[in-house]
Amino acid sequence: PLSVKRRPLSLSLPRLASLGPLLRESVPFLLMKVLTCAKVFLMNYLSTMFGATALAAHLVALTIWRVLILVGEPLSYAAQSFAPQYFTEGSTAEDKARGFYYVRLIVALGGALSAVMLLLTRASFLPLCTLFTRDALIQGKAAAVINQVSLSVCAFPILLSLEGSLLAVGRVRSLVWAMATNVGYALLNSLSLSLSHFLSET
Repeated sequence: PLSVKRRPLSLSLPRLASLGPLLRESVPFLLMKVLTCAKVFLMNYLSTMFGATALAAHLVALTIWRVLILVGEPLSYAAQSFAPQYFTEGSTAEDKARGFYYVRLIVALGGALSAVMLLLTRASFLPLCTLFTRDALIQGKAAAVINQVSLSVCAFPILLSLEGSLLAVGRVRSLVWAMATNVGYALLNSLSLSLSHFLSET
């Protein structure tokens, strides 16, 4: 019968009553991904304003950052795997305390890993730069950005452990707000640089 043929289709479609909770859960994740794409786009746009060399260096840095993300992602996945079961609607105070124990443990591991990466970067950045060039001018410029490089390298473990912890306790909106603030700052920075470039040309 036709009703029997339609039954698999009806089972595969969500009920209208479930759309509200589904959207409440999925829209923040979608916004977070859209904001992440917007942030990367603004970073690429800003790097094009300083010439081909700056753009090439920026693309190399993005590639390195993608590798460094792999250092912090296991912490994010661990938080999302172990903690959420303790923050359901029927969770007791003891359950939540155990969940926060895992969250604190993962954040502490992220902080410790960030500290190790900071020390390694500070100790190895300048010697590694000498492997690629003997130009004293370039080496001097490398020394001038060691603080920025160290910060960008060591930030990944702690940031990703915090991201996973927020997702684990159901604070996706806080994560979206943080990303929106980051994108807003990048947008203001790009507008400021564009205005400065326009005024210098005129």
